[in-house]
Amino acid sequence: AAIYWPLFIPMGLMLAIFLSSLLRTDGSTPGFAFIGRIPSELQSGLHIPMFFVLTLSLLVLLHRFEKRKCSQILFAFVLANCVGIMNEGLQMYIPWRYASLGDVGLNLVGTLLGFFFYFGIRKWTWVD
Repeated sequence: AAIYWPLFIPMGLMLAIFLSSLLRTDGSTPGFAFIGRIPSELQSGLHIPMFFVLTLSLLVLLHRFEKRKCSQILFAFVLANCVGIMNEGLQMYIPWRYASLGDVGLNLVGTLLGFFFYFGIRKWTWVD
């Protein structure tokens, strides 16, 4: 059986999102000192491109398996936003991190931009 490599892209991104929540934002995590040099506004802004790419990878993957566009749209939207919400929930239990509704909003912006880009490129209709 062949391995379907696009499956690993969204899985890898989700893993990277969760693992990045374990890092200290002040740069004191060994091997990740550069993070402390990134302004906090830019660190927060990185949510947008991360969820943009996550959403694109989910849509590409789901298009391969799910031909009904409404199901594809709903599943990708729900999954991407659940990852964002769970990631913020995880941060509530990490002493050096904090959960933020603003970050959830930035995740949503990235998700929506991913949808607009994908469907703009594909020139799909929103109706089955």
